[in-house]
Amino acid sequence: MEFRCHVARCGCDSRMVDTLCWWYEVRELCEAEVTARSMTTGSKGQLRVNPAATELDRIDADLDRMEATLGLTPRAQARYGFRVAKPASKLDELTKRRRDREPDPPSF
Repeated sequence: MEFRCHVARCGCDSRMVDTLCWWYEVRELCEAEVTARSMTTGSKGQLRVNPAATELDRIDADLDRMEATLGLTPRAQARYGFRVAKPASKLDELTKRRRDREPDPPSF
């Protein structure tokens, strides 16, 4: 099975990323099941919550731990010392363009 996951491009531990992507897909399937049938019939004919809803909670907790381990959450990034690149502002862009256009002043 091939996974199409945006996390796989980050250059992390590939086995863990593959596992994370697999769990994302399992989560989607569980969520679809719970959305389609939130209640189900129990062994004695009683109405009960779909067991996939409980699994969904467990999967979310596992995903949170894996994302933190891979440094995909802001808190984990701070703990690992990752610096987030700040996008350049329009003012920075304009200043750079102006600097590139202007010739260097003559030196004496």
